[in-house]
Amino acid sequence: AWPRGGRRADAQVHLGRARVAFASLRARDPDTRAEARLLVHHAILALRGPGTDAAPLAEVWRAYTTPEDILQWNAASADWHTTAATVDLRPGGRFSSRMEAKDGSFAFDFEGEYTHVVVHERIEYTFGDRAAVVEFTDSGDGVTVTVTFEGEASHSEEQQRAGWQAILDNFARHVKGQVAAG
Repeated sequence: AWPRGGRRADAQVHLGRARVAFASLRARDPDTRAEARLLVHHAILALRGPGTDAAPLAEVWRAYTTPEDILQWNAASADWHTTAATVDLRPGGRFSSRMEAKDGSFAFDFEGEYTHVVVHERIEYTFGDRAAVVEFTDSGDGVTVTVTFEGEASHSEEQQRAGWQAILDNFARHVKGQVAAG
């Protein structure tokens, strides 16, 4: 469960017909140091509308949880890519994405363990000493993917928001491309 209390700041950005909203929640951990709790919300609204085929929830879920798809969308910028991905989507199962700068200057493994999975609804996982929740909501406007994660101290809140949002934007483009390709 996310801690209660602290303060919340909200801002919204519009990207075409897709709406992106950011919110951050500051809370105090047991050591009384401030720790960022970040919410990145990405509504994939452009997948539904006049003359647009909708991506069903099952397709969005598959694209988010299949290693072959993850290789296509999991990068925060054009000069990065994911070169390997594994997914064992069950509580206690592990995941890993090898993220590398295309020029070879830096690489890291984003890895962790799934703690709770409700198919087509929710994924909870830990990575290092942090946790994240991914929620999938199907509405009349399309599928909304919401990622909530614990921030870390080595990068600013803004950098973390921008990086995670860029990855979600790539995910949305990937799903839209798959829908268009039929």
